[in-house]
Amino acid sequence: MNLIYEGRDITQSVQILQCVHRDASVGRSDSLDIILNHAADWYRWEPKAGDTIEINHKGYTTGALYVNTVRPEGKEYRILATSLPPNAWQNAWRSYRQMTFEEIVTQCATECGMTGEVYGARFSTPYGHLQRENTGAAAFLQRLCFLEGAALKAYNGKMQAIFIPYAQDQRTVRSLRLTGEEPGLVYTHTPEAKRGFVRVVTPDFEVTVTDSGASGCKGKTIPAPAMDTITASRWARGVLLMCNRMAETLEVSIGFDPAMTALARVEVIGNSAFAGGWLVDEAEHDLYNEKTRVKLVRCVTTVSESASITRTEATGSTTRRIAPEVEAELERIEGLISESDDVIIGTQTETTAAWTGNARFNELRSGQHIHYWIPKLSAPNVTLNLTLADGTETGAKNVYINGNNRCGAHFASGNLVTMVYLENIQIGSSTYTGWWINRSQDTTTNTYDRIWYHPPVTAAGPIAAGRLGVFNGDGKLTLLSTTAFDITRPILYVMTSYTASGLTQTNNHIALGAPFNLANTVPDFSGTAGSAVFIKGTLAGKMLTPATEVITCAEPSVEDGYVYMHLGLMSTATNGTLSPEHPLFIYRNGAFRRLADYTEANQSAAGLMSATDKAKLDAFGAASTYALKTDLTAVYKYKGSKATVSALPSSGNVQGDVWDVQENGMNYAWNGSAWDALGTIYTPDIITDAQIDAICV
Repeated sequence: MNLIYEGRDITQSVQILQCVHRDASVGRSDSLDIILNHAADWYRWEPKAGDTIEINHKGYTTGALYVNTVRPEGKEYRILATSLPPNAWQNAWRSYRQMTFEEIVTQCATECGMTGEVYGARFSTPYGHLQRENTGAAAFLQRLCFLEGAALKAYNGKMQAIFIPYAQDQRTVRSLRLTGEEPGLVYTHTPEAKRGFVRVVTPDFEVTVTDSGASGCKGKTIPAPAMDTITASRWARGVLLMCNRMAETLEVSIGFDPAMTALARVEVIGNSAFAGGWLVDEAEHDLYNEKTRVKLVRCVTTVSESASITRTEATGSTTRRIAPEVEAELERIEGLISESDDVIIGTQTETTAAWTGNARFNELRSGQHIHYWIPKLSAPNVTLNLTLADGTETGAKNVYINGNNRCGAHFASGNLVTMVYLENIQIGSSTYTGWWINRSQDTTTNTYDRIWYHPPVTAAGPIAAGRLGVFNGDGKLTLLSTTAFDITRPILYVMTSYTASGLTQTNNHIALGAPFNLANTVPDFSGTAGSAVFIKGTLAGKMLTPATEVITCAEPSVEDGYVYMHLGLMSTATNGTLSPEHPLFIYRNGAFRRLADYTEANQSAAGLMSATDKAKLDAFGAASTYALKTDLTAVYKYKGSKATVSALPSSGNVQGDVWDVQENGMNYAWNGSAWDALGTIYTPDIITDAQIDAICV
């Protein structure tokens, strides 16, 4: 699996823990949900919304996606990205006069910084006039595609309009043999959801298109700004196709299959209930675990190519009002096909817990996302009551910020928060319905700049707020100083003071992006703006004892015996940030680098020595106490036995070789040029008894 970030392959620099790509069609942008290890490393990349990210895996590519959310989760880092850039949802007013479908696609794509492509359009006549009313380019184009019977697909910087008949006519990319008993298989067939006809109504005419595969089903009447019967016929045919194809769906889990992409044609064989041709509506690829779950929709080929047209005479004017129920039906359809999150400006004018606002959608459903602008400070127990596009109200719905905790005065006025509406969600043993604020947003006055350390922490003594705390060997929090501390526990920014009467509290953070005064923790400290700041000290096991200066921005240029724990980054000479992770650095072998980068040395690479090898090395004496190799070259070496002197070898001898000769019992050594007898045979003379007696007299 390869990860490309901003055009650079960074696979070797990251550790991927989760990677899920959802390849979708019909108005839903593709999405990527990826979790990476080592959040501190990702801070150095400075990831931000709008950056491009791409995954390539075994012939499958996500194409370039645009980062939507970057969220640290403890030691991990979560990135959410979509195939549409952020500006695709910017609302605007536009008029399109005498422009073809392809020209409108190109213009909308260019507005989003993308290129436009059209596949399968069988017409090229321009529209008379289309009006885009304060809508994002992607949302407007999706509604137009829906009317034309096309799917809007965003992929790799391209905005593609793909007509459904064109997709259905492509070759089959995969055949699936299914019995209906496969684990996780879900087959849904709702014939009552089909429409027997769609009638497009304008002030001057009505156009009706039928589906022979849905005869006997109810029809649908919609108003549409078609200025001619040809356009109205296409729109009636397109809406009928888009509605009826969703009446039959099939979901199945399979092994990772890169061929399963949105709008690919799949042939199902086996079970007669769902045998036949299908199109991929959405493919969810779990690239980390190599699994694919695909949702298919039935191919529909029974929509009539002809249309019946009825002319309407004007009565007193050139226009005729459309029935209110027809207008409501069009608004409902537009609400269903618009997939963009709504931006709602709060309408409250004073500090209150009763949030209000006006929504563009007609119906509040579970899963609805909104971006909500808070105009005034809030009071405890916030509720949100939205006025929908049809004038009705949702009623006051509870707003939660963390599990079942109600939102209160967590956000200052002028903040934009993201919320999702959920119904009947179980938390613990209770069920809740309401709005939940995205918890990647902190609970004070800003977002994405801190990580709260939730567990209660007990201090060894008082610590003032705005200081850095570390854990001593007893697991108690102490002020960062020259006292040894446990590096396996987090460094905490103290938000609320620890006092003699309150030595346990939970308002601490393991990361803080908002600069704070480090001189409050280490008096008289002064660093360098823009530089990394380190805790300097000596390491013994898991305990780090800071040096006299405690923290420093000066990186060593020689081996000084200290380790340097990364603390954060300086914004001024005294103000800095706190990173969530704190790797150790050391100067060794001519470079200042992470201590973790030093592995045990081997014969081809420098590194650290293991404790075992160090003990062996210390056991050796001084070099002067050992013989040199040159001292040992001429020692005697016994080679064996020969019968006679003449049998001794004449070649291949090394100085010091020794042979035993059996004929005379002598040992002979090679002196470098000849065999040298090691001594002579000694034969003692015989002495008689008489001679002994004579000696002893």
